[in-house]
Amino acid sequence: MAVMDAFDLTHSALPNGTMLLEASAGTGKTFAITGIVLRLLLERRVTKLSEILVVTFTVAATQELKTRIRRALRDGMAACERGSHDSDRFLDSLAKAHGRMGAKLLRQALQQSDEMSVATIHSFCKRVLDEAAFSSATPFHIEFAADDLPIRADASCDAVRLIVQSHDAVCAAVAKREGLLPDKVLQLHKKFSQHAGTKLLPESGPLDEALTDLHTTLKELRQVAAAGGLPCDELCKIKWGAAARKKPWGCSFEAMVPQLLARLLDDAVPDLAWIEAFSTSSLEESLIGKTRPSLNHPFFELCQQATDRAEQAGHSLRRELLLATGARIARDKARTDSMSFDDLLRRVDEALADAGRRTRLLSSLRARYRVAVIDEFQDTDPAQYRVFATS
Repeated sequence: MAVMDAFDLTHSALPNGTMLLEASAGTGKTFAITGIVLRLLLERRVTKLSEILVVTFTVAATQELKTRIRRALRDGMAACERGSHDSDRFLDSLAKAHGRMGAKLLRQALQQSDEMSVATIHSFCKRVLDEAAFSSATPFHIEFAADDLPIRADASCDAVRLIVQSHDAVCAAVAKREGLLPDKVLQLHKKFSQHAGTKLLPESGPLDEALTDLHTTLKELRQVAAAGGLPCDELCKIKWGAAARKKPWGCSFEAMVPQLLARLLDDAVPDLAWIEAFSTSSLEESLIGKTRPSLNHPFFELCQQATDRAEQAGHSLRRELLLATGARIARDKARTDSMSFDDLLRRVDEALADAGRRTRLLSSLRARYRVAVIDEFQDTDPAQYRVFATS
Protein backbone atom coordinates (compact mmCIF):
# COMPACT_ATOMS: atom_id res chain seq x y z
CA MET A 1 0.00 0.00 0.00
CA ALA A 2 1.41 3.35 -1.04
CA VAL A 3 1.10 6.08 1.61
CA MET A 4 2.08 9.52 0.36
CA ASP A 5 3.54 12.19 2.64
CA ALA A 6 1.80 14.89 0.60
CA PHE A 7 -0.47 14.29 -2.36
CA ASP A 8 -0.53 16.89 -5.12
CA LEU A 9 -3.54 16.35 -7.34
CA THR A 10 -1.80 17.96 -10.29
CA HIS A 11 1.63 16.38 -10.17
CA SER A 12 1.64 13.27 -7.91
CA ALA A 13 1.63 10.00 -9.82
CA LEU A 14 -1.31 7.64 -9.42
CA PRO A 15 0.45 4.39 -8.50
CA ASN A 16 -0.70 0.90 -9.35
CA GLY A 17 -2.11 -1.06 -6.43
CA THR A 18 -3.57 0.53 -3.31
CA MET A 19 -2.99 4.16 -2.41
CA LEU A 20 -4.01 5.62 0.95
CA LEU A 21 -4.76 9.33 1.24
CA GLU A 22 -5.52 10.67 4.70
CA ALA A 23 -7.57 13.85 4.94
CA SER A 24 -9.67 15.60 7.55
CA ALA A 25 -13.11 17.05 6.97
CA GLY A 26 -13.06 20.31 5.04
CA THR A 27 -9.71 19.69 3.36
CA GLY A 28 -11.05 19.15 -0.13
CA LYS A 29 -11.61 15.38 -0.21
CA THR A 30 -14.46 15.60 -2.71
CA PHE A 31 -12.42 17.90 -4.96
CA ALA A 32 -9.57 15.38 -4.83
CA ILE A 33 -11.90 12.49 -5.68
CA THR A 34 -13.38 14.26 -8.71
CA GLY A 35 -9.87 15.21 -9.83
CA ILE A 36 -8.66 11.62 -9.53
CA VAL A 37 -11.63 10.48 -11.65
CA LEU A 38 -10.65 12.99 -14.36
CA ARG A 39 -7.04 11.86 -14.30
CA LEU A 40 -8.01 8.17 -14.47
CA LEU A 41 -9.96 8.91 -17.65
CA LEU A 42 -7.45 11.23 -19.27
CA GLU A 43 -4.43 9.07 -18.42
CA ARG A 44 -6.22 6.04 -19.92
CA ARG A 45 -6.18 4.08 -16.67
CA VAL A 46 -9.79 3.20 -17.54
CA THR A 47 -11.56 3.10 -20.89
CA LYS A 48 -14.94 4.30 -19.64
CA LEU A 49 -16.47 5.93 -16.58
CA SER A 50 -18.36 2.82 -15.47
CA GLU A 51 -15.05 1.05 -14.80
CA ILE A 52 -14.51 3.35 -11.80
CA LEU A 53 -16.25 2.43 -8.54
CA VAL A 54 -16.66 5.27 -6.05
CA VAL A 55 -17.83 4.35 -2.54
CA THR A 56 -18.91 6.80 0.14
CA PHE A 57 -20.70 6.59 3.47
CA THR A 58 -24.26 7.88 3.07
CA VAL A 59 -26.93 7.97 0.38
CA ALA A 60 -26.86 11.77 0.47
CA ALA A 61 -23.10 11.75 -0.10
CA THR A 62 -23.50 9.52 -3.17
CA GLN A 63 -25.86 12.05 -4.77
CA GLU A 64 -23.46 14.91 -4.03
CA LEU A 65 -20.54 12.96 -5.48
CA LYS A 66 -22.45 12.16 -8.68
CA THR A 67 -23.30 15.84 -9.10
CA ARG A 68 -19.73 16.94 -8.41
CA ILE A 69 -18.26 14.36 -10.84
CA ARG A 70 -20.62 15.45 -13.64
CA ARG A 71 -19.67 19.09 -13.00
CA ALA A 72 -15.97 18.18 -13.03
CA LEU A 73 -16.42 16.35 -16.35
CA ARG A 74 -18.12 19.40 -17.90
CA ASP A 75 -15.53 21.83 -16.54
CA GLY A 76 -12.64 19.59 -17.58
CA MET A 77 -14.09 19.13 -21.08
CA ALA A 78 -14.54 22.89 -21.51
CA ALA A 79 -10.98 23.58 -20.29
CA CYS A 80 -9.51 20.97 -22.65
CA GLU A 81 -11.44 22.41 -25.60
CA ARG A 82 -10.04 25.87 -24.85
CA GLY A 83 -6.58 24.53 -24.07
CA SER A 84 -6.40 26.34 -20.72
CA HIS A 85 -8.30 27.43 -17.64
CA ASP A 86 -7.71 30.83 -16.14
CA SER A 87 -8.86 30.27 -12.54
CA ASP A 88 -8.23 26.59 -11.77
CA ARG A 89 -4.60 25.40 -11.69
CA PHE A 90 -5.55 21.72 -11.81
CA LEU A 91 -7.91 22.05 -14.79
CA ASP A 92 -5.39 24.29 -16.52
CA SER A 93 -2.73 21.58 -16.22
CA LEU A 94 -5.12 18.96 -17.61
CA ALA A 95 -6.08 21.20 -20.52
CA LYS A 96 -2.47 21.85 -21.50
CA ALA A 97 -1.51 18.20 -21.13
CA HIS A 98 -4.45 16.62 -22.99
CA GLY A 99 -6.02 19.31 -25.20
CA ARG A 100 -8.74 18.34 -27.67
CA MET A 101 -8.16 14.60 -27.24
CA GLY A 102 -8.83 15.08 -23.55
CA ALA A 103 -12.01 16.99 -24.36
CA LYS A 104 -13.18 14.07 -26.50
CA LEU A 105 -12.51 11.55 -23.71
CA LEU A 106 -14.33 13.64 -21.11
CA ARG A 107 -17.27 14.24 -23.48
CA GLN A 108 -17.65 10.49 -23.90
CA ALA A 109 -17.48 10.02 -20.14
CA LEU A 110 -20.12 12.72 -19.63
CA GLN A 111 -22.40 10.93 -22.05
CA GLN A 112 -21.89 7.77 -19.97
CA SER A 113 -22.52 9.49 -16.64
CA ASP A 114 -25.78 7.61 -16.07
CA GLU A 115 -23.67 4.44 -15.85
CA MET A 116 -21.52 5.97 -13.11
CA SER A 117 -20.94 3.60 -10.15
CA VAL A 118 -21.20 5.75 -7.03
CA ALA A 119 -22.57 3.82 -4.07
CA THR A 120 -22.63 3.34 -0.33
CA ILE A 121 -20.87 0.22 0.89
CA HIS A 122 -24.21 -1.49 1.52
CA SER A 123 -25.63 -0.68 -1.91
CA PHE A 124 -22.34 -1.87 -3.43
CA CYS A 125 -22.65 -5.16 -1.54
CA LYS A 126 -26.26 -5.55 -2.68
CA ARG A 127 -25.21 -4.92 -6.26
CA VAL A 128 -22.45 -7.53 -5.95
CA LEU A 129 -24.88 -10.11 -4.63
CA ASP A 130 -27.53 -9.26 -7.24
CA GLU A 131 -25.18 -9.30 -10.21
CA ALA A 132 -23.03 -12.23 -9.10
CA ALA A 133 -25.64 -14.52 -7.60
CA PHE A 134 -23.91 -17.67 -8.90
CA SER A 135 -20.45 -16.53 -7.82
CA SER A 136 -21.63 -15.44 -4.36
CA ALA A 137 -24.01 -18.41 -3.90
CA THR A 138 -26.87 -16.04 -3.10
CA PRO A 139 -30.56 -16.65 -3.89
CA PHE A 140 -31.81 -14.61 -6.84
CA HIS A 141 -34.84 -13.21 -5.05
CA ILE A 142 -33.82 -11.40 -1.88
CA GLU A 143 -36.15 -9.21 0.17
CA PHE A 144 -34.07 -6.31 1.46
CA ALA A 145 -35.00 -5.20 5.00
CA ALA A 146 -33.55 -1.82 5.85
CA ASP A 147 -34.56 -2.43 9.48
CA ASP A 148 -34.50 -6.00 10.79
CA LEU A 149 -35.24 -4.96 14.39
CA PRO A 150 -38.64 -6.76 14.49
CA ILE A 151 -36.99 -10.04 13.48
CA ARG A 152 -34.20 -9.63 16.02
CA ALA A 153 -36.60 -8.58 18.79
CA ASP A 154 -38.84 -11.61 18.21
CA ALA A 155 -35.79 -13.87 18.21
CA SER A 156 -34.50 -12.56 21.54
CA CYS A 157 -37.95 -12.95 23.13
CA ASP A 158 -38.21 -16.53 21.89
CA ALA A 159 -34.72 -17.37 23.12
CA VAL A 160 -35.46 -16.14 26.65
CA ARG A 161 -38.85 -17.83 26.71
CA LEU A 162 -37.71 -21.19 25.37
CA ILE A 163 -34.41 -21.53 27.24
CA VAL A 164 -35.34 -20.04 30.63
CA GLN A 165 -38.82 -21.56 30.79
CA SER A 166 -37.56 -24.96 29.69
CA HIS A 167 -35.52 -25.10 32.89
CA ASP A 168 -36.60 -24.35 36.45
CA ALA A 169 -36.76 -21.57 39.01
CA VAL A 170 -33.00 -21.69 39.55
CA CYS A 171 -32.42 -20.82 35.90
CA ALA A 172 -35.00 -18.03 36.20
CA ALA A 173 -33.17 -16.73 39.27
CA VAL A 174 -29.89 -16.71 37.32
CA ALA A 175 -31.57 -14.84 34.45
CA LYS A 176 -32.92 -12.30 36.95
CA ARG A 177 -29.49 -11.91 38.57
CA GLU A 178 -27.84 -11.24 35.20
CA GLY A 179 -30.70 -9.07 33.90
CA LEU A 180 -31.07 -11.37 30.89
CA LEU A 181 -34.46 -10.13 29.74
CA PRO A 182 -35.31 -9.92 26.01
CA ASP A 183 -34.29 -6.26 25.64
CA LYS A 184 -30.85 -6.88 27.13
CA VAL A 185 -30.36 -10.05 25.09
CA LEU A 186 -31.27 -8.06 21.98
CA GLN A 187 -28.64 -5.42 22.79
CA LEU A 188 -26.00 -8.03 23.60
CA HIS A 189 -26.65 -9.96 20.39
CA LYS A 190 -26.31 -6.82 18.28
CA LYS A 191 -22.80 -6.28 19.66
CA PHE A 192 -21.97 -9.99 19.59
CA SER A 193 -22.92 -10.39 15.92
CA GLN A 194 -21.05 -7.33 14.64
CA HIS A 195 -17.75 -9.19 14.34
CA ALA A 196 -17.50 -12.69 12.90
CA GLY A 197 -15.83 -15.20 15.19
CA THR A 198 -16.40 -13.18 18.37
CA LYS A 199 -15.37 -15.22 21.40
CA LEU A 200 -17.33 -14.86 24.64
CA LEU A 201 -15.19 -14.42 27.72
CA PRO A 202 -14.97 -15.81 30.27
CA GLU A 203 -15.43 -19.20 28.65
CA SER A 204 -18.34 -21.21 29.97
CA GLY A 205 -19.42 -24.82 29.98
CA PRO A 206 -22.84 -26.27 29.15
CA LEU A 207 -25.76 -24.54 30.86
CA ASP A 208 -27.23 -27.77 32.26
CA GLU A 209 -23.95 -28.64 33.99
CA ALA A 210 -23.62 -25.15 35.46
CA LEU A 211 -27.19 -25.28 36.79
CA THR A 212 -26.61 -28.74 38.26
CA ASP A 213 -23.56 -27.44 40.15
CA LEU A 214 -25.59 -24.49 41.43
CA HIS A 215 -28.43 -26.82 42.52
CA THR A 216 -25.94 -28.93 44.49
CA THR A 217 -24.53 -25.94 46.35
CA LEU A 218 -27.98 -24.51 47.09
CA LYS A 219 -29.03 -27.90 48.50
CA GLU A 220 -25.99 -27.95 50.78
CA LEU A 221 -26.74 -24.40 51.90
CA ARG A 222 -30.35 -25.31 52.75
CA GLN A 223 -29.15 -28.33 54.71
CA VAL A 224 -26.87 -26.11 56.78
CA ALA A 225 -29.71 -23.65 57.39
CA ALA A 226 -32.26 -26.38 58.22
CA ALA A 227 -29.88 -27.95 60.75
CA GLY A 228 -29.61 -24.64 62.59
CA GLY A 229 -26.27 -23.96 61.07
CA LEU A 230 -26.67 -20.22 60.66
CA PRO A 231 -23.80 -18.45 62.45
CA CYS A 232 -26.13 -16.24 64.49
CA ASP A 233 -23.41 -14.87 66.79
CA GLU A 234 -21.35 -13.85 63.78
CA LEU A 235 -24.37 -12.46 61.95
CA CYS A 236 -25.11 -10.21 64.91
CA LYS A 237 -21.66 -8.63 64.54
CA ILE A 238 -22.30 -7.58 60.95
CA LYS A 239 -22.45 -3.86 60.28
CA TRP A 240 -22.85 -2.84 56.68
CA GLY A 241 -21.52 0.42 55.38
CA ALA A 242 -24.08 2.94 54.16
CA ALA A 243 -22.91 2.39 50.57
CA ALA A 244 -23.02 -1.42 50.70
CA ARG A 245 -24.08 -2.32 47.18
CA LYS A 246 -25.21 -5.88 47.90
CA LYS A 247 -27.57 -5.36 50.84
CA PRO A 248 -30.89 -6.41 49.26
CA TRP A 249 -33.25 -5.80 52.22
CA GLY A 250 -34.65 -2.69 53.80
CA CYS A 251 -35.77 -4.09 57.16
CA SER A 252 -33.91 -4.07 60.48
CA PHE A 253 -31.21 -6.63 61.14
CA GLU A 254 -33.38 -8.43 63.73
CA ALA A 255 -36.18 -8.83 61.18
CA MET A 256 -33.71 -9.83 58.49
CA VAL A 257 -32.47 -13.02 60.21
CA PRO A 258 -35.77 -14.93 60.15
CA GLN A 259 -36.40 -13.70 56.63
CA LEU A 260 -32.99 -14.99 55.61
CA LEU A 261 -33.78 -18.41 57.03
CA ALA A 262 -37.15 -18.49 55.26
CA ARG A 263 -35.59 -17.54 51.94
CA LEU A 264 -32.85 -20.15 52.24
CA LEU A 265 -35.37 -22.92 52.95
CA ASP A 266 -37.61 -21.98 50.01
CA ASP A 267 -36.95 -24.68 47.43
CA ALA A 268 -39.14 -23.05 44.79
CA VAL A 269 -37.53 -19.64 44.34
CA PRO A 270 -33.87 -19.27 45.40
CA ASP A 271 -33.07 -15.68 46.34
CA LEU A 272 -29.60 -15.26 44.88
CA ALA A 273 -29.38 -11.59 45.89
CA TRP A 274 -29.67 -12.45 49.59
CA ILE A 275 -27.23 -15.33 49.24
CA GLU A 276 -24.71 -13.09 47.48
CA ALA A 277 -25.00 -10.50 50.25
CA PHE A 278 -23.60 -13.08 52.70
CA SER A 279 -20.80 -14.36 50.47
CA THR A 280 -17.34 -13.82 51.88
CA SER A 281 -16.29 -11.49 49.07
CA SER A 282 -19.38 -9.30 49.49
CA LEU A 283 -19.00 -9.09 53.24
CA GLU A 284 -15.29 -8.27 53.05
CA GLU A 285 -16.15 -5.46 50.64
CA SER A 286 -19.16 -4.06 52.50
CA LEU A 287 -18.52 -4.36 56.26
CA ILE A 288 -17.57 -1.49 58.53
CA GLY A 289 -16.64 -1.21 62.19
CA LYS A 290 -13.89 -2.66 64.32
CA THR A 291 -15.87 -5.68 65.50
CA ARG A 292 -16.12 -7.95 62.51
CA PRO A 293 -17.53 -11.44 62.20
CA SER A 294 -15.37 -14.44 61.46
CA LEU A 295 -16.10 -15.47 57.91
CA ASN A 296 -14.48 -18.88 58.35
CA HIS A 297 -17.81 -20.67 58.57
CA PRO A 298 -19.56 -23.15 56.21
CA PHE A 299 -22.53 -20.78 55.82
CA PHE A 300 -20.47 -17.90 54.47
CA GLU A 301 -18.33 -20.24 52.40
CA LEU A 302 -21.37 -21.91 50.81
CA CYS A 303 -22.87 -18.48 50.08
CA GLN A 304 -19.65 -17.65 48.26
CA GLN A 305 -19.67 -20.95 46.38
CA ALA A 306 -23.31 -20.45 45.37
CA THR A 307 -22.50 -16.92 44.18
CA ASP A 308 -19.57 -18.15 42.12
CA ARG A 309 -21.66 -20.91 40.56
CA ALA A 310 -24.52 -18.54 39.87
CA GLU A 311 -22.06 -16.27 38.06
CA GLN A 312 -20.76 -19.21 36.02
CA ALA A 313 -24.32 -20.27 35.19
CA GLY A 314 -24.95 -16.69 34.11
CA HIS A 315 -22.09 -16.89 31.61
CA SER A 316 -23.45 -20.18 30.26
CA LEU A 317 -26.99 -18.82 30.04
CA ARG A 318 -25.82 -15.69 28.23
CA ARG A 319 -23.97 -17.83 25.69
CA GLU A 320 -27.01 -20.07 25.13
CA LEU A 321 -29.31 -17.07 24.67
CA LEU A 322 -27.01 -15.35 22.18
CA LEU A 323 -26.55 -18.50 20.10
CA ALA A 324 -30.29 -19.26 20.16
CA THR A 325 -31.12 -15.69 19.16
CA GLY A 326 -28.69 -15.83 16.25
CA ALA A 327 -30.02 -19.20 15.08
CA ARG A 328 -33.62 -17.95 15.16
CA ILE A 329 -32.73 -14.79 13.23
CA ALA A 330 -30.91 -16.87 10.59
CA ARG A 331 -33.87 -19.25 10.24
CA ASP A 332 -36.41 -16.44 9.88
CA LYS A 333 -34.32 -14.62 7.28
CA ALA A 334 -33.68 -17.81 5.33
CA ARG A 335 -37.38 -18.64 5.38
CA THR A 336 -38.34 -15.22 4.01
CA ASP A 337 -35.21 -14.74 1.81
CA SER A 338 -34.54 -11.38 3.49
CA MET A 339 -31.35 -9.53 4.38
CA SER A 340 -30.42 -6.42 6.35
CA PHE A 341 -27.56 -3.95 5.83
CA ASP A 342 -25.26 -6.03 8.02
CA ASP A 343 -26.27 -9.24 6.24
CA LEU A 344 -25.30 -7.74 2.88
CA LEU A 345 -21.84 -6.95 4.14
CA ARG A 346 -21.48 -10.32 5.89
CA ARG A 347 -22.54 -12.28 2.78
CA VAL A 348 -19.97 -10.54 0.57
CA ASP A 349 -17.29 -10.92 3.24
CA GLU A 350 -18.03 -14.63 3.57
CA ALA A 351 -18.07 -15.13 -0.19
CA LEU A 352 -14.67 -13.46 -0.53
CA ALA A 353 -13.28 -15.61 2.30
CA ASP A 354 -14.55 -18.86 0.80
CA ALA A 355 -11.91 -20.51 -1.40
CA GLY A 356 -14.53 -22.03 -3.69
CA ARG A 357 -16.32 -18.75 -4.42
CA ARG A 358 -13.55 -16.19 -3.99
CA THR A 359 -11.92 -16.60 -7.42
CA ARG A 360 -15.18 -16.45 -9.36
CA LEU A 361 -16.48 -13.46 -7.43
CA LEU A 362 -13.21 -11.52 -7.70
CA SER A 363 -13.05 -12.22 -11.44
CA SER A 364 -16.59 -10.87 -11.81
CA LEU A 365 -15.80 -7.74 -9.80
CA ARG A 366 -12.48 -7.02 -11.51
CA ALA A 367 -13.98 -7.53 -14.95
CA ARG A 368 -16.41 -4.72 -14.20
CA TYR A 369 -14.30 -2.34 -12.10
CA ARG A 370 -10.68 -1.54 -12.81
CA VAL A 371 -10.35 1.13 -10.11
CA ALA A 372 -12.12 1.70 -6.78
CA VAL A 373 -12.07 5.09 -5.06
CA ILE A 374 -13.19 4.77 -1.44
CA ASP A 375 -14.32 8.05 0.05
CA GLU A 376 -15.51 7.05 3.51
CA PHE A 377 -16.33 3.83 5.31
CA GLN A 378 -16.11 2.43 8.84
CA ASP A 379 -12.46 1.41 8.89
CA THR A 380 -12.99 0.15 12.46
CA ASP A 381 -15.28 -2.54 11.05
CA PRO A 382 -13.07 -5.50 10.08
CA ALA A 383 -15.64 -6.82 7.60
CA GLN A 384 -15.81 -3.53 5.69
CA TYR A 385 -12.06 -3.30 5.55
CA ARG A 386 -11.68 -6.92 4.39
CA VAL A 387 -14.19 -6.47 1.56
CA PHE A 388 -12.30 -3.50 0.13
CA ALA A 389 -8.81 -4.83 0.83
CA THR A 390 -9.64 -8.17 -0.82
CA SER A 391 -11.49 -6.77 -3.81
